Amino acid sequence: MRTAFEDARDDDAVRGVILTGAGNKAFIAGADIGELARLSAFEAEQSSRFGQDVLDLIENLGKPVIAAVNGFALGGGCETAMACTIRIAVESAKFGQPEVTQGLVPGGGGTQRLPRLVGKGRALQLILSGEMISAQEAYRIGLVNEVVPAADLIARAESVLKKIGANAPIAVRFALEAANKGTETSQSEGLLLEASYFGLCAATEDKKEGTSAFLEKRAYLWHLDNRNKRGLTLDLKSAKAGEVLERLVKWADALIVNTPHPARKHLKLEYQDVAQWNPRLIYADISGFGD
Repeated sequence: MRTAFEDARDDDAVRGVILTGAGNKAFIAGADIGELARLSAFEAEQSSRFGQDVLDLIENLGKPVIAAVNGFALGGGCETAMACTIRIAVESAKFGQPEVTQGLVPGGGGTQRLPRLVGKGRALQLILSGEMISAQEAYRIGLVNEVVPAADLIARAESVLKKIGANAPIAVRFALEAANKGTETSQSEGLLLEASYFGLCAATEDKKEGTSAFLEKRAYLWHLDNRNKRGLTLDLKSAKAGEVLERLVKWADALIVNTPHPARKHLKLEYQDVAQWNPRLIYADISGFGD
């Protein structure tokens, strides 16, 4: 699954992903209990970290991921659904975090994402009781966005994805990043982050296209970022690093910095440094957000 999502992330032609289970019984049933029983403490922690990394990839894909929950979503299945952008469930779907009934705690992000989605009280009731809830109850508490008949599940997921895909790709990506990173910090810091992304969007071709198309009452023609462009890998320890960075900054419309302060200062990537190279540059420092 990790490889599939990495491919989706790196492919500009992919505007979003629908994740669903095979058949009509389970979305993802969860871990193999027999395998869990044989894990040592070290192996269990490593397994948890691996699973968390995969779900972090899904959550921060930069593109919408819709969980089309077609059956049981227990343990890791529920955690996978929560890592998705939107959750649509069939009427017969079941959700739960039953790990405590097996002497464990959720290990794929359940103790972190569930409270953020449904509130601490409801999340702890589900986690500590290990109970399984219906799709209707999951909808009531905000765990899923919609409940639909089984025959309509994929069509509805495709419809939602198509509606999102009709919008500006960069704006969609930045909106996802702002919401995800903003929930990990205070509201005041989240508002600063939002303002940074708002400014970055204002420098894009998509903003020009979106406002022009609206005023001219015509269809949008969005720019697919990175399509047919070459990437650049730069060794920041090399003697030429500063020179190359200066050239890049002079040509750039916007610079997003996610580098710790000491390294940023050493590389002369502070705002006062780069502003000398390009006074028109939009500068966004997001190093204090997320990880």
